[in-house]
Amino acid sequence: MVIYYVLHPLPRIGGLAAFALTVPLHAGYFVVSAKLLKNQVPDFIDFFSGYNFLLQLVVLGVVSEVLVIIGTILLIVPGIYFLVGYTFALMFVVDRGLDFWPAMETSRRSVQTRWFKTCFLLLLLLLLNLAGMLIIVVGLMITVPLSHCILTAAYHDIFGIKSAHLVSMRQ
Repeated sequence: MVIYYVLHPLPRIGGLAAFALTVPLHAGYFVVSAKLLKNQVPDFIDFFSGYNFLLQLVVLGVVSEVLVIIGTILLIVPGIYFLVGYTFALMFVVDRGLDFWPAMETSRRSVQTRWFKTCFLLLLLLLLNLAGMLIIVVGLMITVPLSHCILTAAYHDIFGIKSAHLVSMRQ
């Protein structure tokens, strides 16, 4: 969050640089959460493992954001549909090694059958993070990682974690 808020205000390239640096960090949260879920001890470097997928994650982030914005401009409902549908796309890039578009489509098609449950989960996470923000913003240091862990658990329950680097036998 600090990287984003420091870089985003910079003219011309600040927003893009902030976006390109923070999307892989979200993927790192997924890796760490997945390892914790598998009772493994994550290494600090795992937080940065999303940079192994930098190009796919940045393209995924840009394309999905554009689709959500266009959908929101059109009638709001399509934007919400895409936002919920692409919930697990980042995880498919990291876990299954999918390119951005197959990851987006796999996520959207998979969520389609459980759209309302996924939407409700995202609303609960939003409320959780709003509560964290109300606690003098310091609460976000707890609620944001917790939100990532909850999404990772949901991904694991629905799809299972397949990647060898996420389910290594190291204890």
